[in-house]
Amino acid sequence: MAHVRGTGLLRSAGAPIASSSRCFPPPLARSYSAPRQRSWDAQDDSPEYSRAEERSWSPPVRSGEGGSKPKKERPKIVHPPPSPEQLERYRQERVRRAERLERKDLTAQLTETKTYMGGFTQPRHLQYLTTLDPTRKPKDSYDVRVGESRTRPAAEAYEPHTVYLAVTRYPVRWGHGRATRREVFGGYCKESELEERFKALNYGTWAEERTDYVKLRHGRPKEPVVTPAHWACLSESKEYIDLAVFPGSPEERALLNRSPGRLITSLMKERKRLVAAFEADANPSESAKTSHAQALADLDKELADLRSKLHPPVTDWTRPDPPYLSPPLVVPFVTATLPTRPLAATVARLSKGHQRGLPFIASVPNTDRKDGPALFRRLLRMRTNRLQQVSRELLFKLEGHAGGLMGLRMSPEDRGRGIEGEGLGETIAAPERGWIEYSWLDDASTCWDGIARDEYLASWEDMASAKKGPARAEDGKWVTPHPLVKAPAVVSDAQAESVATEDRSLLAAEQKDVNAMMEAVEPASASA
Repeated sequence: MAHVRGTGLLRSAGAPIASSSRCFPPPLARSYSAPRQRSWDAQDDSPEYSRAEERSWSPPVRSGEGGSKPKKERPKIVHPPPSPEQLERYRQERVRRAERLERKDLTAQLTETKTYMGGFTQPRHLQYLTTLDPTRKPKDSYDVRVGESRTRPAAEAYEPHTVYLAVTRYPVRWGHGRATRREVFGGYCKESELEERFKALNYGTWAEERTDYVKLRHGRPKEPVVTPAHWACLSESKEYIDLAVFPGSPEERALLNRSPGRLITSLMKERKRLVAAFEADANPSESAKTSHAQALADLDKELADLRSKLHPPVTDWTRPDPPYLSPPLVVPFVTATLPTRPLAATVARLSKGHQRGLPFIASVPNTDRKDGPALFRRLLRMRTNRLQQVSRELLFKLEGHAGGLMGLRMSPEDRGRGIEGEGLGETIAAPERGWIEYSWLDDASTCWDGIARDEYLASWEDMASAKKGPARAEDGKWVTPHPLVKAPAVVSDAQAESVATEDRSLLAAEQKDVNAMMEAVEPASASA
C-alpha cells in the first residue's frame, strides 16, 4: 500500500485511483514573499525562492549633486545689434502701424454689428482702447501710442485722397462659361496722383530693363534673369486689358455675329421642320401647297436679311500695342475725395462688397449671369449704391451723430478722438471742400453708352453733406479747373530734359553695378 500525498487515501502500488472532486492539489503560493513551490514532490526542507529576490536590482549611483549627472548648459545666443537700415525699417513699420490702427478703428465703427452666431468670433475691439489696458504689450504702451514721444503717422496720410470706381471701355472676353461683358472695379490713391494712377492702369508706365538673381535650379546658386524693357500695367486692370475685345478684332466679329447667328440657326431648323411636315402629307390640298410656299418664302426672306447683317471674317487685323492712352481702356466712372487716407481706405474697403462682406457677383443668380451687358449694368449699379451707402454712413458719423468717430485724426499730431477725452467736447470742423466731394465721368465720354446717366446723377443729389465737384475726363483730369485746388506746376522742356538725363545716368550706374555682380557670380557658378 502506498499513501497518496495530499489525498488521505490508500492504494495498492499498481491499482489506479478513481477521480474525485475531493482530490485536488494544495493551493499555490500567491505572495511574492512566501516560499515558492518548485514541484509537487518538493520537500519541506527545499530552498526558498522569492520573486523579490530574483528581481532585486538597483541603478548605479552617479556622481554629482543629487545623484544625477548635471545637464549641459545651452550656449547663449548673442544677437548682433540692429543695423541702421534695420532700425529705419522698424521705424517705418511703426509709422505704418499707427495709421493702420486708425483705419481699423474707423472700419470697425462703420461695420454692421453681428446679431447672429458667426462661429469662432469674438466681440469687436477698438485699437485705441488698448492704451487703457494695464497688461498691454510694449508696442501699445502709453509712451508709444499716446505720450509726447509717440509714433506719429506719415504726414502724407492726411492729404486729400480719392476713392474711384473705374469701368472698362471695351468688353472683356473671359471664355467658355463666363459672359463677355465690361468690367467695373474700385480703388483709392492720393488725389494728386489720380492721373498717374489711371495712366498706370492703361499700360502707361515704362519699365526699364532689369536684371534679377533667381534660383532656377535647386541646390545651385542664383542665376541672372534679364527682363527686357516694356510697358507695364498695374495688376488691378492688367487682365481686363489683356482680354479686352478691341474694335475690328475677330473677337468683336464673333461677339456681334452671335445674336443673328443663333436666330439663323433657329430659323433653319423651323424651315427644315416645315419641309418635312409637307413631304409627309401624301395628298396635300391646293391651299396647303399655297400656304407652305408662302411660309417658305417668308422664312427665306428673313434668313436673307439676317445673313446680310453678319460681319465678314477679319483677315488683316493687328492688336494695337501699349500704351493705351488715346483713348484709355480704363476710365474713372465716379470718384469720391476725402480729407485723409484712413477715411479713403475705409470707404474703399467697405465698398468692395455688400454690408456683411458678400461679394457682389455672389449675390447674382447663375441664370442672371448669362447676359453680359445686363450683368455689367447690374454690378455697376450695386457697386455705385454701396459706395453711396458707405458715404452716407460716414457723413452721419462725422457730423457727430451716434457719438461720432472715435480714434479719428485730422493731422499726424492728433492722438485720436476719444483718447484721454481729446475732441469729445468739440464739433469736428469740416474741411473747405467738405467731407466728401464726388465727381462723375464727363458727359461727352462714349463710356456712358448703355448706362442710364441721368438716373445715376440724380441719385446722388440728395446727399446734402457731400459736395459735387467738376466732372472728370477719361484720363482722370478735371474737365474744368477746380476752384479750390491749385493747378499743378507746368514743367518746362529744359527741366524735363534735365530730369530725364539724371534718370538715365542713375539707371546706367545701377546697370553697371549689376554687371559687376554678374561677373562676380559667374566664376562661382562655374566652380560649382
